[in-house]
Amino acid sequence: MMQNKQNSLNKRLKTYFIHSIVTFVVIVTFLLILISIIGNSYNQIVLNITKANENILTFKHDVDYALYRTVIGSANNWDTTFDKDIKDPYKTIDNMKNNMIMLKSMTNDKDNYTRIENIIKRLDSLRNMADTLYDRSQKKGFYDENMNFLELNVYILTELITNQVHEYVYYEAAHLELVRKRLETTLLVTIIVGLLALFVSLIHLRHMNNKIKESVLIPIQDICNATSEIGKGEFINISDEKYDYEVAILSSSVNRMSKEIKRLLEKTKSEQEQLRLRELQLYQAQIKPHFLYNTLDTIMALVESKRNEDAILLIEQLSSFFRTTLSGGRAKITIKEEIEHVKSYLQIQQIRYQDIMEFKIDVPFSLYDYLIIKLTLQPLVENALYHGIKQRRGKGLITIRGLEINSDEIEFQVIDNGIGMDEEKLNGINRIIENKKPVSNEIFCLRNVNQRIKLNYGSKYGLRIESKKNLGTTVFVRLPKDI
Repeated sequence: MMQNKQNSLNKRLKTYFIHSIVTFVVIVTFLLILISIIGNSYNQIVLNITKANENILTFKHDVDYALYRTVIGSANNWDTTFDKDIKDPYKTIDNMKNNMIMLKSMTNDKDNYTRIENIIKRLDSLRNMADTLYDRSQKKGFYDENMNFLELNVYILTELITNQVHEYVYYEAAHLELVRKRLETTLLVTIIVGLLALFVSLIHLRHMNNKIKESVLIPIQDICNATSEIGKGEFINISDEKYDYEVAILSSSVNRMSKEIKRLLEKTKSEQEQLRLRELQLYQAQIKPHFLYNTLDTIMALVESKRNEDAILLIEQLSSFFRTTLSGGRAKITIKEEIEHVKSYLQIQQIRYQDIMEFKIDVPFSLYDYLIIKLTLQPLVENALYHGIKQRRGKGLITIRGLEINSDEIEFQVIDNGIGMDEEKLNGINRIIENKKPVSNEIFCLRNVNQRIKLNYGSKYGLRIESKKNLGTTVFVRLPKDI
């Protein structure tokens, strides 16, 4: 069938004047060159994006985990380690650097070229840090210093490298829009040239022009429309069964590009979900073992003193506390469940600290069915107890209050009448909970809660702290109504 069409076209071409044939050949040649250039542009960008993403998903974890095991002294010989989860950090860094060097040779954009150079420099710095950490880990008595070096230097640098690679991918994808605009401009010029050729050619050239539109221009316009939809987030697939070979290459490239961008976006979304999960797991791991030990000791003391009812109550509250902490792996629970979790925690602590602590919960039932990120209030209550109430003389009071700010938002207040803090310390804490640098355990729970809220709901939500020295502290938690 294709052969018959080609033969028919050849017969028709023989009937045209020489200048018409030349005009037609020039136009078709121009279009083929255009298709080739556009196809190469798309292929190059897709290749760059694919190359940039090799190993990036596990890079930070592999390097951080291997160097962490080095610090704790359980992985010093990468060739003989029995832990298959530990990967040689030097090989990981070198593989990433080799990918970046190869990518550097293929990158045409000046800004992205600079980004690749910065990534390579940071990879060199990371390798030097790994050498330093390895040497220091061989010496005894530097565990704390090594952990600080790991957290303040290695973890931050691996995150910077990961973020810069993602930034490179983002801008490479953005260049696709520029390619699309160039394609539209070139198409406009081509159409104008074609129209001029029609006016100076015989009437038969109009018929050939229609054939060109059917075989080349319309498919390219379909591809333009497809790339426009891709730019809007609609990842459609272009059928190339009816296209000529060259256009099929372009449409195939667009399809691959569309699938690749969609995959990358899905991976990014998945990484964000994994990040939230890891942050939650990190905080859950921070629940100090002595809380459980002390609670069990208290239960034993109650049983030995024949206070069986109090012991049963404490066991029930401890069971409720850890049941909500696990909650079937859910990231969000109802406000009612969160309040019950806080209540269980406070009742346990009240039995242990009955001489120094009382609590009051004032949350209207109308808020109970809304969702809240798990472990939002309990860390704040724990912070109020250990860094507020326990530091004062005499009995203290912790109040948990909930209220509707407006039709779309909720505010919780965790109030204690503990020792409070001066304005300088308060301002320092408010600044620290907004950044990502490593902090002490005292502030870690506050920042963890604040960042999880912002990741889930946006920057307008989170924590705000007010405090007066020797009067107490109030932590305000602003949240949307989440159903």
